[in-house]
Amino acid sequence: MATSNQQPATSNQQPATSNQQKNGGFLGIVKHKPLLNLRRHPVLDTGSRATNSGRDYFPRSPRKAGMVVYSKAAFTLVELAIVLVIIGLVVGGVLVGRDLISAAEIRSQISQIEKYNVAANTFKIKYGYLPGDIPEPHASGFGFKARGAGEGTGDGNGVIQGAWNPLDNEPSAVGSVILCGETGMFWVDLSTANLIDGSFNILLPNAYPATNTALSEAGNGSSNTLLKSYFPKAKIGANYVHVWSGGYFGQNNRKNYFGIMPSTAVVWSSSFISQCGTVSYPMLSSAYPMTVNQAYNIDAKIDDGLPQSGKVTTQLVSQGFPVWASGSWGVPSTAATDASSTTCFDNSNSATVTGVAGQPQHYSLGVGSTPNSQNCTLSFEFQ
Repeated sequence: MATSNQQPATSNQQPATSNQQKNGGFLGIVKHKPLLNLRRHPVLDTGSRATNSGRDYFPRSPRKAGMVVYSKAAFTLVELAIVLVIIGLVVGGVLVGRDLISAAEIRSQISQIEKYNVAANTFKIKYGYLPGDIPEPHASGFGFKARGAGEGTGDGNGVIQGAWNPLDNEPSAVGSVILCGETGMFWVDLSTANLIDGSFNILLPNAYPATNTALSEAGNGSSNTLLKSYFPKAKIGANYVHVWSGGYFGQNNRKNYFGIMPSTAVVWSSSFISQCGTVSYPMLSSAYPMTVNQAYNIDAKIDDGLPQSGKVTTQLVSQGFPVWASGSWGVPSTAATDASSTTCFDNSNSATVTGVAGQPQHYSLGVGSTPNSQNCTLSFEFQ
């Protein structure tokens, strides 16, 4: 029988708390809840949903009632960098492609003029005269269309002229009337001799086309797609190639030139009397077929790169007279010419827009100019 000395448990010995009981009692083994409530692995736990595609590998995010959960999906810096690189490559490719196309057009235009030079010289070697200028009886004898008796209708003087009244001495050598006389017959003769591509055999040396209305689209500066029946298409822009002669206004040098004309350059006029009649007839007026950059690049590749010197110049034929792309005429000028958004050339120092008197003109590529504006034209002296 137990003695009375045996005392009951002291009050210091407290019974196990409910938390201790839940975590293993007094044995020192504490069961902690996992920090992350991982869902069962479909491979390691063969009793779980083994067909799960893998979305259960990751823990569930605990959500409290009423909590708004925002998506945190976004591009990383690496992804953004890749996108920017791709955009840069696309933009660079477009710019390079545009430059390549422009360079190809310039090369094609130069090549076309060179081919026409070769064709004209070949014709002269074979038949003794320039195409368009061959007189009777040689023209008929060689199987070409018969020529007229007036100036500019096949007179054999070595100058490709329009069919002007012989009394009108200065314009007679210019060749501004483009659908009558030697300027039109130039292409007829080359085509008949099979020295160029295309067929241009409609015109007569001393008569306009059967009906002037056939070219009615050419009037008043509107677009004219019918010119392709009379002139070859240029390789640059929506333009055509024509021929003219005379050099500077007031100083006829009796030289021949290839010119580039837009279809809008053709207008109807009755200002002068022509060998082809006194009715209104198509002439060339001021219109610019190319940009400053295009003109400069062509000039620089085959000549001196200057707009008023050498064998490639910025001249065009307007209303019967040769004029510069600036609108002035006569010999090259060193008068002060300011650069602007409408100039083909100027003589500023390219750092300012103000022209410098006494300095030669250069293409408008500097400050204040717009090199990609269609402000220029070119004429190529026969070689």
